Amino acid sequence: MNTFEIIKGKSPLIVSMPHIGYLIPHEMTKRMTASGCMSLDTDWNLDLLYDFLGESEATIIRSVYSRYVIDLGRDPANKPLYPGMDHPTLVPTETFDRVPLYRQGHAPDDQEIFKRVETYWRPYHDALSNSIAESLSAYGTAVLFDCHSIASVVPRYSPTRIPDLNLGTAGGSSCSPDLSDALMGALSNDNGFTTSHDGLFKGGFITRHYGMPDKGVHAFQLELSRATYMREAPSPALDEKLTARIRPVLSRMCEEALGWARRRSQKLGSK
Repeated sequence: MNTFEIIKGKSPLIVSMPHIGYLIPHEMTKRMTASGCMSLDTDWNLDLLYDFLGESEATIIRSVYSRYVIDLGRDPANKPLYPGMDHPTLVPTETFDRVPLYRQGHAPDDQEIFKRVETYWRPYHDALSNSIAESLSAYGTAVLFDCHSIASVVPRYSPTRIPDLNLGTAGGSSCSPDLSDALMGALSNDNGFTTSHDGLFKGGFITRHYGMPDKGVHAFQLELSRATYMREAPSPALDEKLTARIRPVLSRMCEEALGWARRRSQKLGSK
């Protein structure tokens, strides 16, 4: 089985969904706890929520395997996103709620972690890099949307409920200011949802590593509270009423990103 899925588009918009996968190979699950086998921290149902992306002709790259196999949104050298702060590792050994993923003595060693990087992490990022290069060649620019969701309450990260819509641009360094302004305008358009810009979630490895505005690559992350589109307990399930309310906001954000990318491409083509 492929370690990722890619839908090739015909526009400068590239959408990365690194945590949507939930599969775990049997040779791993037999060493894991019940919590580990459940892939609890998956970004559930984002493909269904963002089903309108097909109309935008965006390139979509999404994981197949669980972030418990390897976290595609982390530095392969396992460098922390926020030095000195608690953070999940490249190959997690516990859930966000600090429940162990492996039975005692069965966590992966350095050799296994290296193998997982080569088997799962590298192909995903090769596809991402190639898609960006193709967009730069065809359009002169690329806009990368790193797409995520998270439980509405995660004490590990925040003692209070997480904002509904969390835009991350690495402190303004991963994309053009006018693009981030347009995105925030779409997210904050009197829709009743709470928003944050470069707050708790400033953007992970993908946003920070690939976002290079001076080279034509503009990247942003949206960390979406699951409470905006699904029932979180007792088991994750899409909620159609919630989805109908949040989807127009997300669609408007993606339209802004794509419109900005196309105007940028036209401007570069006229020079």
